[in-house]
Amino acid sequence: TGQSFSHPEIYDVLASRGCVSSCSYCMACQWNTMLKQFGVNFPRVRLRSPQSVIDELHFAKKEYGIKVVRFKDSIFGFDEEWLFRFMDLYDKKIGLQFLCFLDVRYSSEKVIKRLYASGLSNTTVGIQSADEEIRKKVFNRNIRDKEIITYAENLIKNKIQIKYELINWNPFESSLSLEKGLRFLTRLPKA
Repeated sequence: TGQSFSHPEIYDVLASRGCVSSCSYCMACQWNTMLKQFGVNFPRVRLRSPQSVIDELHFAKKEYGIKVVRFKDSIFGFDEEWLFRFMDLYDKKIGLQFLCFLDVRYSSEKVIKRLYASGLSNTTVGIQSADEEIRKKVFNRNIRDKEIITYAENLIKNKIQIKYELINWNPFESSLSLEKGLRFLTRLPKA
């Protein structure tokens, strides 16, 4: 809702810019390619130091009385070493409930457990297409149905609420792919 989008006690922050993934439909991984034509050498992904993010959050907590942090990174915590250093600082200095976007390719059960222990309450499971072939060949997301199911089960098992994200009625779908996708969706744990 609009209210949750702009709630004064929710603070939006970026720990990184760009994306390590290369999904065909997403802008986050395209900056480097777009800016190269203008002679700009833009890294594919830029990751802030853990302390830089903590300093910003500490200021926001003190000055604005925030209660929830919403990490707006395309994929939060894709660098596991960075993530664990950051979460140690976050626990000591911030300690607030938070939300973030994760990705099955970068979120082991160890990462999921750590995020929950530090206050992750919910996340989004990006499926994009319920048809595995469209997901792979069109959206450049080489993630198998089985991986998504296991990932969603791990999130739920670790008490993290989830919602599923699909690009519905895209022009690449057919009656057959929609039927296959529906069978896949019925295998997912309830969000």
